[in-house]
Amino acid sequence: PVYPERPTWRRMLVPLDLSLTSLRALNVAVPLVRASGAHCDLLHVIEPKVPFAGLDGAMLAAPMLASASDVQRQLLRVCERFVPAALQATGLVAEGQAAPMIVEKARARGADLIVLFTHGRSGLKRLWLGSPAEQVVRHATCPVWVVRTARPRHVDRDFLPQ
Repeated sequence: PVYPERPTWRRMLVPLDLSLTSLRALNVAVPLVRASGAHCDLLHVIEPKVPFAGLDGAMLAAPMLASASDVQRQLLRVCERFVPAALQATGLVAEGQAAPMIVEKARARGADLIVLFTHGRSGLKRLWLGSPAEQVVRHATCPVWVVRTARPRHVDRDFLPQ
């Protein structure tokens, strides 16, 4: 295949949960945006928390939603700090389940690429909590670049200097 000299992406979607892990995806996306001249949409999805009830039906924890205006201000700070001013970036806030909302926003905004982080859960954590990144990869209509968390490397203590 013939590859263009420069990436041809026009719009990228970068979902962020505003954690340090999600900022790793932004660190990957910024050079891609710069190289392609694409517009970057930063998306934060406010997911409703499931309330917990005791055996007697009394509410133990009320659902908590961050306000969209608070999240929008945080996205603006992220843009100011991590996205160079010369690049085009927009902060978006949506409410709902993360994976379907990411797929929907990417489609609606005409994204050519989704740059997505994953916590890299496995085993029971993945079974219990699910993997939004996996769901996005399965349902997105554009390519998805998945950025994993850094995992500590195993060090063989026999080879360490004494």
